[in-house]
This record gives sequence, structure tokens and C-alpha cells, in this order.
Amino acid sequence: MNTAARLTGIRESLYAMLDALEESRRALARDASLGAREKKAKREAIRRRRKKLELQEARINLAALQRREQDASLDALIGRLNGAVGEATAEIDRMRRATAVAGNVTKVLSAATTMLGIVARIIA
Repeated sequence: MNTAARLTGIRESLYAMLDALEESRRALARDASLGAREKKAKREAIRRRRKKLELQEARINLAALQRREQDASLDALIGRLNGAVGEATAEIDRMRRATAVAGNVTKVLSAATTMLGIVARIIA
């Protein structure tokens, strides 16, 4: 075998090695790309789960806020009703006192009328 043939064989062998190395590099790049896509997909899934949890938390917070608002409005309504009941009770007490005073005045007037009648008979 002559030197040129050996060099050609070595060169072909080197090219074959270079092709194998290039194929390995491409395979590694594909694997890395697949890994990156998988990582990206996992990150996206985690992001979607976080968004879903945030949405659920927002719904829970909204429901709690609505319950607090309802409680506050019910408390305000109860307060207004209690105030109205207090005012009505006070008005009823005033009416009772006025009725009692009117009854006393009627009694006094009746007694005075009776006395005037007695005085008138005595004078007559």
C-alpha cells in the first residue's frame, strides 16, 4: 500500500469520525432541545396551575368580602330597626304619660265640677 492510499484511508476515516461526531452533536442538540421544550412545558403547566390557584383564591376572597358586606348591611339594618323600636317605645311612653295626665286633668275637672255644684246648691 502506498502512502497516498494510506493518507486517503486516514482522511476517509477522519471524515467518518467527523461525521459521527457531527451526528452525536446533532443528537445532543436534539436532546437538549427536547429537554428545553419539556422544561418549558413544565414551566407553562406550573404557571397555569398558579393562575388557577390565584383565580380560586380571588373567588374565595370575593365571597368572603361579599359575606362581610352582607353582615355589615345586616348589622346596619338591625341597628336602624333597634333605633326605630327605641323611638316607638319612647313615643308610646310619652302617649301613656299624656294619657295619664289627661286622665288626671279629667279627674280634677270632674272634682271641680262636683264642688262647684255643691257650692251652687249651698248658695241657692
